[in-house]
Amino acid sequence: MREGRPRSFYVLAIFFAAYVLFLYGPMIAIYVLSFQGPQGGLTFPMNGVSTFWIAKLFQGTGIVD
Repeated sequence: MREGRPRSFYVLAIFFAAYVLFLYGPMIAIYVLSFQGPQGGLTFPMNGVSTFWIAKLFQGTGIVD
């Protein structure tokens, strides 16, 4: 019968998952929080849902000196 994976595999998998969460977690949080309105900030809980900042992103700023 086939043996299971060693304990070290699961320990390393947990460390890898923590690393990925540490790396991409802030970007995911900012993406989610970008759906707040103009009065909302980078805070939880969210103060409503809006696409205000997404529209500002695609609106452009023109020529900047």
